[in-house]
Amino acid sequence: MGAFCAFCGKPIVDGANFCVGCGKPVYPDGAPKPNDNVSQLFTEPAPPINTNAYSQTPQQVSNLSVPQAQNIQYAHNQMFQPQYANQVTQMPAGSNQFMNNQARYVPKELTLFGMIFDYFFGGFSGRCRVLELWLTAFIIMFLELIFIGIPCGAAFYYFRTNPSVVQYLQIAIYAINIVFTIINFLPGIMMSTRRLHDLDMSGWMQLVFYIPIIGQLFMLYVMFVPGTNGHNRYG
Repeated sequence: MGAFCAFCGKPIVDGANFCVGCGKPVYPDGAPKPNDNVSQLFTEPAPPINTNAYSQTPQQVSNLSVPQAQNIQYAHNQMFQPQYANQVTQMPAGSNQFMNNQARYVPKELTLFGMIFDYFFGGFSGRCRVLELWLTAFIIMFLELIFIGIPCGAAFYYFRTNPSVVQYLQIAIYAINIVFTIINFLPGIMMSTRRLHDLDMSGWMQLVFYIPIIGQLFMLYVMFVPGTNGHNRYG
């Protein structure tokens, strides 16, 4: 025993590969080799590791999104499995039932033209929040008032002294209402389906609307109760 550790200065036991004082690697001459990757590994300070990923409460973990879960897995690999440090398991939608159910649903941004487009062309897939339902209903009623209600009211007022013209106006209004009902029939079914999806229900549940009393109560539930907080079967 005649060599001393180049890092802590303690004597090195003959035949030892590591210093018993500081645990650093040693060499026959007691000094690290220049430009050696191992010496650089032990002399450079280790990068800080975010340990907050391992101090999450159950509620915090339940609110993690899929990218956040991937970040935690990456940190775990860095700490305990270096051979898999650059490998992060892909977790597509539906592969992790717990994570997908607990991750909070991020609704789309509501815009005027976007809501009108979704009302007529949104289809039967996806979800519709309570706010989107009511805003779309107000927009449709406002458009009906602007393009049908006000013109018809002005015409009635202008021709109020001419009974024959008023009679034709009544027939025209009935026809306009029928056309308006036909135009809104399919979009209304599509929006009701998406609203039921937001409650994690099948779109066929809107058939309950036509049951007396029960249907009206169920409709109030659909119109006012918020949807599921996290992801569900429909998005």
